[in-house]
Amino acid sequence: MSSGFTGAQRLQAMQTVTAKQVAAWLGVNRSTIYRYVEERGFPKPVILSPRRQVFVCDEVIEWFRQRQENDIKVEEIRNALL
Repeated sequence: MSSGFTGAQRLQAMQTVTAKQVAAWLGVNRSTIYRYVEERGFPKPVILSPRRQVFVCDEVIEWFRQRQENDIKVEEIRNALL
């Protein structure tokens, strides 16, 4: 059964964050985020245009959840990213 939404409409319904926002939360450079995509299984960005990419917030949070090694709560991550 189809939801009746286009891909663009589904993307609008998702909360997204930029590499800059993710990098600021992690305390790393944006280039490190893209290295994580290649080397550490970090979620791939959604390409909106040749110069605009975003990450789906829920995918980023799930990546953190799977790698959680300290007491950071998932809600704190969501709040830091949004």
